[in-house]
Amino acid sequence: MEIQILNHEQDKMLGCFYGDYEFELERDPDDDFSFGNWYMIVKDESGAYLCDGWIDDSSHLTTMGAFEAACSACNLEMPSNWPPELSSHN
Repeated sequence: MEIQILNHEQDKMLGCFYGDYEFELERDPDDDFSFGNWYMIVKDESGAYLCDGWIDDSSHLTTMGAFEAACSACNLEMPSNWPPELSSHN
């Protein structure tokens, strides 16, 4: 499966399609409420929510790390190829 990036701000947000799945990942490193953790929403091709919630202890994760955590939470395989926008900041 390929990642199609819709919007991206390094280590703050990622909106993308991964195969038939839609990912929305977001974090605010300056937010005291969330402790800078990532928030994930993952939907399937019908728009049904697979995951919707905080990624625990994720404030240290890069965008790629948050994406991998969201894939793991949804039992999806990790991508074999990363888009340059993400892989250059691993």
